[in-house]
Amino acid sequence: MTWYIPLLLAQVLDVGSTKQLFIDHRFFEMVEGVTLTVNPARPTGEKVLVPDAPWEKDAKIGSYCTVVDEGGKRLGAVDGFFATGGSSVMVVKGGKERLIPFVPAYVVSVDREAGRIVVDWKPEYDA
Repeated sequence: MTWYIPLLLAQVLDVGSTKQLFIDHRFFEMVEGVTLTVNPARPTGEKVLVPDAPWEKDAKIGSYCTVVDEGGKRLGAVDGFFATGGSSVMVVKGGKERLIPFVPAYVVSVDREAGRIVVDWKPEYDA
């Protein structure tokens, strides 16, 4: 069975011979008898994202959270955490590195879906 899909672009883009995954909802809307099925993820031990550019050498691949003060000013992104006895400290890298205690006195809210952490951080703490 051969499917004919009208070419909507004037020029074809050469993507090479490597495997590519393109999911376009328009294909499934145009073709009868074909449905999109996405299998649930399963752990394989394979690294999916691997830093391969020189500037990514020390990058942490994973979740990304922006840290802002209560006024909405961006302080940076979470670079990691470390333990200090009874609490954890959040390492925030932006224009400078900040070590912010991850305790209610400093952490106002954490919105995982938005990737945003609001902290009570005063300019004088940077002095």
